[in-house]
Order: sequence, then C-alpha cells, then structure tokens
Amino acid sequence: MRAEVERPRPRPRVSRAEEELRGWCRARTAIVPSGFTIQVQVLDPKAPSYRFDLEPPEVDDPEFAAERLSELLGELWLAEADDEQGGWLFARIDAAGRTVRIDRWYDQVPDWWDNPVEDRLDVDALVRRLYNRGPQWQPTYLEKLYTSAR
Repeated sequence: MRAEVERPRPRPRVSRAEEELRGWCRARTAIVPSGFTIQVQVLDPKAPSYRFDLEPPEVDDPEFAAERLSELLGELWLAEADDEQGGWLFARIDAAGRTVRIDRWYDQVPDWWDNPVEDRLDVDALVRRLYNRGPQWQPTYLEKLYTSAR
C-alpha cells in the first residue's frame, strides 16, 4: 500500500462539513497562530482515527469542542466520498493562522503515516469499499489485499 501510485483526482467541492472542520481549526489557531497538523486514517468512516503533531489549545465554545473532531472528520469523509472514485484513506490537515490546508490520499499509505495499522481494521470492509470504486480507481494491491484477507 505504501508503494501504490496515487491517482490524480479533482479537488472535492467545498462542503458544509469542510467549512465546519475549517472553523474548528481556526478557532484554535486564533489562540496559537503557529498552528498544528492533524494526521487522519479512515479505517472506519464512522470512527476515523487521528493524531496531532502539537496538541491544539482548548476552546471554550461547545460548537468547537475537542470531542467534536472525530465527528467532523467523519462528516468530511462522507461528504467527499464518491461512488466512482471512492473515499480517501488518509488525510493531513495543516492549520496555521487563517490558513487550513487539507491533503488527501485515496490509494496509498503516505510516507508521513508511521503508525502500524490498527487492530480494529476490518480488512473485508476495506476490500468492499475499494471494490465499490470504478475499475480505473481501484488500487493495484486490491486483489492481494482480498486474497490475504480470506
């Protein structure tokens, strides 16, 4: 999965979910402008996992509560998942000052993801998600992933 070539895709349209995630990040960079990075892995779209390079500050507003981040990331994934191209597997969100940049990886495990795959990975569900993509959007490792999951 690390050696897979990432297929170029058009940038997703800006959604309400993306605007809410950007607001969450900006509420924190208003306090600490130097910012932070969120690294996201989506093994299960209902419960994305993430980690920070630097823990962002707390915000005294329930709309921007820290515990909302997983929900916001899941909503972003759902808003951007496409029947033909599928949904991303990894994302990196860089927030600094008023700038929030979101990069997505649909086909490969990016170099910056150095954590092992989590025990909760449901390989069968991942295989189904990848097979549901159009043929030109399916990664080359899909058959191997399918046979190793059996």
